[in-house]
Amino acid sequence: ITNTTSLTFDNIIYRKLKAIANHDGYSSLSVALELEVLKKSLIHYPKLIHFWFADHDYHFSSYTAKLIGAKLIGNFFFSIDEFEYRMPEKKHLKHLDLITASGKKQMEYLSSFIPDEKIVFLPLGIDTEFYKPAISQICSGSDQPTILHVGSNRRDFKTLKKVFILVQKEIPNIKFELVGGKKVEEMFSEIENITFHPFVTDNDLLKIYQHASLLILPLLEGGSSQTFNEAMATGLPVVTNDIPNLEDYILKGTALLSPQGDAESMAYHCCNLLKNRKLWDEMSQKARKHSKKFDFKEIRKKLINIYREYLNIEITGES
Repeated sequence: ITNTTSLTFDNIIYRKLKAIANHDGYSSLSVALELEVLKKSLIHYPKLIHFWFADHDYHFSSYTAKLIGAKLIGNFFFSIDEFEYRMPEKKHLKHLDLITASGKKQMEYLSSFIPDEKIVFLPLGIDTEFYKPAISQICSGSDQPTILHVGSNRRDFKTLKKVFILVQKEIPNIKFELVGGKKVEEMFSEIENITFHPFVTDNDLLKIYQHASLLILPLLEGGSSQTFNEAMATGLPVVTNDIPNLEDYILKGTALLSPQGDAESMAYHCCNLLKNRKLWDEMSQKARKHSKKFDFKEIRKKLINIYREYLNIEITGES
């Protein structure tokens, strides 16, 4: 897929538009996707155009939106740090009729560039019917407990390695699994009982979650996390950091928090969870219950209300 994409979407026109955007997240593929939106907008004349990944795929659509009289909405996931270094130029955001942001700190940051009344909180959604606990979840009572790490963006792999070493000293038969992070595999060469999954399907990922004992999520900086929601939905306790945006998804008792870079604290939480079945069960049940708050059906209701309240647009039907 990567090779096909580079051949299909890498041409001089796309590269020129990408350069004009001055936006690190906006690639030649982003240009191609946005042009497709522009084309379909001129054919179907929609009432609104909502870019779900506006961090990456929105820049020039205001021209078409004005032409057809459509409202333009952008959904943003970037952390504050990412906004700073990946989107230094933000003039194009002023053309949006509304911004939906996945974190309240993101909202606060964006309010420096966009009026407050044009920014609203919309949490990340999760399919809790797909991401769900296994009938027999492996946890602290298993013969070989497993610590899982998923993703690569904003991940603190140096701290992760330190945590693995500390936990392995305490629990020698511990198993580690990493989904993504293939680029740092060399860093973990001295760690025993570790498995890398460079690419997995959704079904594979679900099974990996269901067979893990806990998710560890050491982060370099603040951002909302789909990985965190997936783990909660599968009833997996999470050890992570107390940082902006992620805090909007955490309920007391669903995750154990440590300061950024504090490997000793994170390792302690991991060991405590793996040795305390009662704590594991309580966190697992609370996490699963709390994840329902972010189910896609709930997010859909919020989104329809946002369209009605902020844009005076009624959405009908099930699609």
